[in-house]
Amino acid sequence: MPLPDFKKIPPVTIYEFKNVDETEPLHIPELAPNRKITDTGFLRFFLVSVIFAICFVSVTSSIGTDYNRFLHGHDKCGDTCGIDNTPRANINCSGKDLAGKPIMKYRFTGKKNGSKWIMKNFMVPDECVEGCDRPNRLLFHRCIPVEDLPRHRKANQIITFVEFVHDFERSIIVLILPMCLTALLLAICLLFCLYFNAHHTVFGILSVSVLGLFGFTTYVWYWFVKDSDKKQLLYVGIIATITIILLCIFICYFYDRYGLVMTMFTEATEAIFRTPYLTVVPVVTLLVLYLTATAAVFLGFLISSNQYIRKVEKFPTVHEYVLTPLAKSALTYLGFTFIWLKGLSNGCQCIVVAGPVSAHYFQNLNEKSDDRYPVLTSCYVLFRYHIGTVAFGSMFITILTVVRVVLQFFQDHFNCTCVRNCVQCCLVCLESVTQYLTKRAYIQTAMHGEPLYKSGVRAARLLWANLMDAVALDTVADFIIVCAILLVILAALGEAVIIHEATDLQLDHYWTVLLIGAAGCGVVVYFFMQVINVAVETIFICFCEDKLMNDGNTKPYFMSERLKTLISAAREATKLREQS
Repeated sequence: MPLPDFKKIPPVTIYEFKNVDETEPLHIPELAPNRKITDTGFLRFFLVSVIFAICFVSVTSSIGTDYNRFLHGHDKCGDTCGIDNTPRANINCSGKDLAGKPIMKYRFTGKKNGSKWIMKNFMVPDECVEGCDRPNRLLFHRCIPVEDLPRHRKANQIITFVEFVHDFERSIIVLILPMCLTALLLAICLLFCLYFNAHHTVFGILSVSVLGLFGFTTYVWYWFVKDSDKKQLLYVGIIATITIILLCIFICYFYDRYGLVMTMFTEATEAIFRTPYLTVVPVVTLLVLYLTATAAVFLGFLISSNQYIRKVEKFPTVHEYVLTPLAKSALTYLGFTFIWLKGLSNGCQCIVVAGPVSAHYFQNLNEKSDDRYPVLTSCYVLFRYHIGTVAFGSMFITILTVVRVVLQFFQDHFNCTCVRNCVQCCLVCLESVTQYLTKRAYIQTAMHGEPLYKSGVRAARLLWANLMDAVALDTVADFIIVCAILLVILAALGEAVIIHEATDLQLDHYWTVLLIGAAGCGVVVYFFMQVINVAVETIFICFCEDKLMNDGNTKPYFMSERLKTLISAAREATKLREQS
């Protein structure tokens, strides 16, 4: 039986890839002294960008800013609430002593034109007050005059937002934090379950997912039969039924590949738990992201106080503060930098995990290695040699993300909806493919110490040469991980419901708070599942490298006995197909 076209041109050998002689000893992952700094140009660009961001934000948040005004607001004359103000030029009513009035009160200015409301300048600053009595709503030292608001959609949105913020503040400690901690514990338990018995754990995840979806679909159809006037239930029932059918087809289609997936999960979790401190990596990543997000929000608040005063249109006696062009530019650049740093953190975790996992796979090749702390070694290699590579990959992904978001933001300005949707679809596909190949390139860099582009090309060729196994592994593994994440989130939601029923916490926006808590749980579980995902991908790429380097006879494999069994089964299946 002739080979498929995609297997006729195999990837080059490791020696050719690394430009070394075959007589030289081979190390996977490559030893730190043998590595070189990769993608230095992007490393310089990243450092310059970070330094520029720090300087830009520092200048913007220190020139023309008033933090008291940002915290406490101002009255219609531009005087800051809560302090003794000095008079302003051209504003006769300014310069009041408002030290005892730290709260800014708004005034409703909407007017009716016939049956329609004129909503431009819906609310304007009015005065500074000592307190904000009910039924008015207090939000960040701003008093919203609910009693004066008309029954209008925008007014209802303001009231809803204020009430939601109050609910969110009261539920952080009681609901959201316990949900995230539960998700963290369940993610760790899931890692242990995969380590002790990957087959039963994966089977349990799939079974619970299918049964849960089946129960939900049955419940939806039951309520539709009882109340057939609700068309939303019909649509949900149809979608859920189609999902069950597609899910069953998916499981049956990839059934013969489940052996490969189970083995890869077993090998990956074994590598994770046999490597000291590898399970700490996602915790550190989450902590770094939390600090980065906190710093970004704090700096955003500082930048937002860079404002200039102007008269409100059609209200000559009322003044307001608006962001300067410099502040808008700084906020935009800060957002871009945060997205870049988020991608950088994800890439750093990928390289830190891939190094020790590949060392575990090729432990027979690295018998002379006495590395007792492979995670620390991997961190050293990352920041000493390959941070430029991660900066390169994350920058490319960030650019695609920003372009897609900007296009989505300006979608109302496109006259042709078809063209807009096509461009959006192309950008989403390009972003997904880029993320897929970039992750594999990071793994190759962690193993061999080569730049991003060169590593990405080799990773793509290895996956192309093992296309069917790669497709099956990626599809099934991602599906299992998504199901695991959803189950953990559902468990955390169940805990939140129980806590809410057991306490006297009254929330007007209960389900919205739960959705935010679920999103937080998803972030926590995602980074733990990313460790498994990267470990599985690393084991598979090592498996492909091992098959390329060795033949199992004159050159014995470095893989475990479980993987050798897969090789033997594949060869027997190939012989049977050739005989038939």
